Amino acid sequence: MPEPRTKINQAIIQRVSLTLFFCLLWRLAFAADTTPPTGSIKINNGAASTSSINVTLNLSALDTGSGVAQMKFSNNNSTWTTAEPYSITKSWTLTSGSGTKTVYVKFKDAAGNWSTAYSDSIILDTTAPTISKVRALNITTNSASIAWDTNELATGQVE
Repeated sequence: MPEPRTKINQAIIQRVSLTLFFCLLWRLAFAADTTPPTGSIKINNGAASTSSINVTLNLSALDTGSGVAQMKFSNNNSTWTTAEPYSITKSWTLTSGSGTKTVYVKFKDAAGNWSTAYSDSIILDTTAPTISKVRALNITTNSASIAWDTNELATGQVE
């Protein structure tokens, strides 16, 4: 019958061996992954413009090696948020002031590879149109046409 001390030594060796084995498997699985993820970003599902600084980022990323793990964001492609777990959507606040706004995203895989920056742009228009020269035309007992001038292009009509 083996001594108790021998049994303890054997158990320690088995645990250390098993730990080293799994560490080696992990290293082999991810050491070969040197390819960063690819991805895309759309602001408000690809809308051309918005009147709100609060938008939704729609995200897509793929990594065939170790899988997409994290993402980070920027309004200027220079200063980045802290990395966070990958998700397909993200609430985001655009910088203030009307004009074209661009949001950037980078994706990181489980092996630590960061992608290049992907971006999308949207026009932020927070200024209400100016309406002037309101006039009634073709007035009858059943109908009338109302016309006005505005400082912005019309995108629809009222019937």
